Amino acid sequence: MPESDPLDDVAAAIRQHPKFDIAALHYTRNMLNLRREMGVFNRVGTDHGLHICGYVIFLYYMNASKRPEDGATFTRLLDICQKRGHCGSRALRSVLLALQLFGYARTTSGQDDRRARAFEPTEKLLAMTRKQFGQTMECMDLLTGSSNYGDLARTDPDFLANFMATSGRAFLDYDISITDHVPELYAMLRLNGGYPTIISIVDAQGRGQESPSPQAIAMEYKVSSSQARNVIKQATDAGFLTISANGRVIEAVKLADNYKMLICRELALSAKYSLGLEGYFKGFQTAKVA
Repeated sequence: MPESDPLDDVAAAIRQHPKFDIAALHYTRNMLNLRREMGVFNRVGTDHGLHICGYVIFLYYMNASKRPEDGATFTRLLDICQKRGHCGSRALRSVLLALQLFGYARTTSGQDDRRARAFEPTEKLLAMTRKQFGQTMECMDLLTGSSNYGDLARTDPDFLANFMATSGRAFLDYDISITDHVPELYAMLRLNGGYPTIISIVDAQGRGQESPSPQAIAMEYKVSSSQARNVIKQATDAGFLTISANGRVIEAVKLADNYKMLICRELALSAKYSLGLEGYFKGFQTAKVA
């Protein structure tokens, strides 16, 4: 786990914002809606699969030349995945094939070398991206109280393109990680069914509701109930959950607190590199301490 990185100060300031918990609930519900829309892709949309999907989107918007050779080529994606320890060439090929089969990505041939291929998001994935980031940017609207970032992300192509290009470039150039600062939680998120199970429990905890059963999670997000039970067991063994004798979640405060750290870091990436809000949040933190 990195001792420090460019997001630390901004993420800490966002965490202290008095409306952060409200924004975190909004973020969590947004991620649940996304996972629901993904359907059976949840079975292959595990940790490295989602990272690869994100890299395809980032590189698409970062490609100012619009030449396929300068976009998300297999070689470029493999280099990123290996540097960050996600996966090797075989797993990368499997994820890229799944993205194409589910209609999230397509290949384009190079202009100078027709044998060269790049992967680009389809309109299906771009539409999902606009919707997801529109809802995520509503978190910034809640935190700033006077912005319209959510609508801009959904309706202004230039805003979204600049947002994704600047965030993506910072994420890759500065070797930024969202998950490495919570390694125990990250290990659970990487499990099959990890994301929908963890997020469902965190959402219920935040809303003061009973956590859904493994069977309910499986039905809602098209994963297996045994996968959901395994995630809950590992989270319990690691001290993130307290469960009853019949396996129902009683308390998930530690799990929720760790997941909120991920939310802070994602919002910090946007605030610092795409929205120019680093000073706003740090100024708020300084004023609060004083």
